[in-house]
This record gives sequence, C-alpha cells and structure tokens, in this order.
Amino acid sequence: MTVPPQTLSRTPLLLAFALALAAAVSLGLERFAYALLAPCWFARFDALRVLTAGGLATAAILVAHAFAGSDAPLYALRTLAGVASAATFGGGGLLGARLSARAPHPGVVIGICYGGAGLGIVGSTLLVPPLPWREAWIALGVASLACVLGTWGMTRASRELVQTRPDAAIERKTVAAATVVNRMCSQITCAVRRSDSP
Repeated sequence: MTVPPQTLSRTPLLLAFALALAAAVSLGLERFAYALLAPCWFARFDALRVLTAGGLATAAILVAHAFAGSDAPLYALRTLAGVASAATFGGGGLLGARLSARAPHPGVVIGICYGGAGLGIVGSTLLVPPLPWREAWIALGVASLACVLGTWGMTRASRELVQTRPDAAIERKTVAAATVVNRMCSQITCAVRRSDSP
C-alpha cells in the first residue's frame, strides 16, 4: 500500500504531538501539579527548606546511581529521586507563586521559574552524551548540587521576597495562576486533536 506524500510529511509532526502528550502527563500534569497544589500541601512547612532538602537529596541520589550494580537498586533510586524531586519542584513552585504575587509582571516571574526545567533538559543533553554512564550520573549530581546551592544562596539572601507564610491574597493569585495554566493545557489539547482529525 502506497502512502500519499502529504500524509508522510504530516505524520512525523502528528506523532511528535502524540509523544508530547506523554511528556504532558509525566512532566506537566504529574509533576507540574505539585506546584499548583503546593500552597495547601506546604502551608505548614518552610517551603525554602523543603526545596533545599529535596534538591540536596536529589543531587546525592543522582550520584548514587553511578554505583548501582543491578536493576533493583536502580529502581529504588529512581523512586527516591521522584520523591526528592517532587519536594524540590513543589517547594520551588510555591516560592515562585509567592514571588510572582509581589511582582509587577507575575506571568514573567512564573515563566522564568518554570523555564528552569528547560535549562535542565539542555544541560543534560550537553553533559550526558560525551561521558561514560557512571561519570554521567556523577556529573548530573554535581550539576544538580550547583543549581541547588545557587538557588539556596540567592533565595536565602532575599527571603523577604519569597516569604514562607502564605496570606490570602497570595493564595488567591496562586489559584488564578492555576486556572490560567489549566486553560492553556485545554487549548493545547484541543489544538492537537484538531490537527489529528482528517
């Protein structure tokens, strides 16, 4: 059966959108939701400490991957990494929401905060390919440690801007930001479905 040329040219893009939906689940809906739900979850905790502890644990766990000798320890480490990175992502999201509530352009602040995920992806593509797998894990851990220390140092020095106690106004703005994100996700999903229709 011969596939029309126009279908061939369109298929990679449609499949890319389909794969993007998988990333939307794993990184967007599953992980990003921590940041949107964090105000309720972390209200009793110091979000900066949660972020820092989770980041330090993530860096150590990444290094530990280099010394795993079989599948079972790797699975355990991946589970621990998920818990630690959830604390980092959630704490960072809450602090970002609080910071944006004090900023004249809150959308820009939130965009910069979450743009860090893209920096991490780019950094991984630069660090991992040229290294053997053990050294790659260690390099990822060292890079993570550097990022966490940078975040901790700069955020701690300006603690009043990322206050640890939420107030009603900040909570309302965080809910409003969550609503905007949900609408954007719905629009993207609709656009993907339209492009997939014949």
